[in-house]
Amino acid sequence: MSQIKTKSLEGIVEADETYVLYSEKGKRKLPRKTHKRGGVAKKRGISAEQVCILFARDRTKHTVAEVATFVRLSTATLDQLLSSRLQSGVILCIDEKPTFRKYAGERKLPPRSAPTVRENNG
Repeated sequence: MSQIKTKSLEGIVEADETYVLYSEKGKRKLPRKTHKRGGVAKKRGISAEQVCILFARDRTKHTVAEVATFVRLSTATLDQLLSSRLQSGVILCIDEKPTFRKYAGERKLPPRSAPTVRENNG
């Protein structure tokens, strides 16, 4: 992810987030007992054990992939990570998450919803 250095996104931009378990692999001194390989979170759902990674990509394959936060993604975090990279006239393709909807509304971006699994399967 650190090698992806896109300055701006234009045209139709698709944005989404994903959550992965936080890893301290490679650190010399850990503040906790070591873990075995793989594993699952101790708590169900989104918690401080997981890291939110924001992905945004336009149709010319310019990509933004950044670690956003340790908790749920907020509108302020989205604004901090995306606003400087979105050019004017962008169409933002997002899912139905309230955070993305609120961000698109505040920025006056015309949001387009990505089709859900039910819509694809009939």
